[in-house]
Amino acid sequence: MARNPGRWPGGHRRPCRGADDVQQEAVQLYGNAKQYAGQAWRSLFPEKVEICIAYGTEKETWLKQEVERFMKNPGNKNLTFENLTKVEQGGANGNFTTFYTTNPDESNSGFSTLLLMAYEFGGAGRGGLDANAVNPRNTEFWNKVKAFYTAPDGKSLNNWKVASTGTLFRDTFLLNGPASDYSGVVTYESLAIQYADTAQKQHGQSYRVVYPARSVMSDNPYYVLNATYDAATKKTVMLPEKEKKAAIAFMQFLLEPEQQRAALALGFRPGNLQAGIDINAPDSPFIRQKEIGVQTAPAGTRFVSTNNVGETVIGNLLTGWKAVEATLK
Repeated sequence: MARNPGRWPGGHRRPCRGADDVQQEAVQLYGNAKQYAGQAWRSLFPEKVEICIAYGTEKETWLKQEVERFMKNPGNKNLTFENLTKVEQGGANGNFTTFYTTNPDESNSGFSTLLLMAYEFGGAGRGGLDANAVNPRNTEFWNKVKAFYTAPDGKSLNNWKVASTGTLFRDTFLLNGPASDYSGVVTYESLAIQYADTAQKQHGQSYRVVYPARSVMSDNPYYVLNATYDAATKKTVMLPEKEKKAAIAFMQFLLEPEQQRAALALGFRPGNLQAGIDINAPDSPFIRQKEIGVQTAPAGTRFVSTNNVGETVIGNLLTGWKAVEATLK
């Protein structure tokens, strides 16, 4: 299960890391946000400004409710989020068990699954990712990957074609429930927590959350861009300072304690540790959902380092995956 949000490993050269190490880096992230913001989010915006944010579907519920709350401030009346758009980012089978993932070529969680396969095959924990594991010409590795996405009878499955993690979990796995052929899905911890009560109400039972032996912290940081690409003119367009200022203001808003508590309620681990959010509090969803397997500090799970996951590794993984995918169609 890829966990979200969190921090991708930074300057440490260790193959595996603990949850506390990774989460502590969020303090520095928040410090940088305050340093570059320049002013509080409650500042007035006298001109009409449009903020464009691209986000993954797993964050849709939180962002939409926070936009509504943000706009209640009279000082933000000239801001619009008309182009707030979700990014459609885009399993396994064996022993009569079928797991579903998103498409590794189109989805962060799908690619993370593929990356963890490479770490497992390459013996991660003995110094990092084995480059041979991700080499497109490594027949042994890619045959194992293919088997992961193929039914026991040798026929291909449709268990990787969904491009959005939120869509896969909410609109297929959760909707169909135990009556479907889904043995499980590889998803984000936040989605598993967010929809646990819904599953209980819809199907009379919830699912079971299982943390893998190896996992990654899937960090989706908030970036304020200096420029955008104009598809009509096919040119790069520099963004006005007022738009960047508005985007930074919304970022600061999201990092405040009230918004961080709202994120926690939806299963996200706090991105701002200085907000004083305690995931071990009695009313925390991490505590309330312990019965289905949710853990505040997953025992036995090691978070693999992504220091070696550069352009070459990513390119090899995607090249190899496309070759495998072509044989499954």
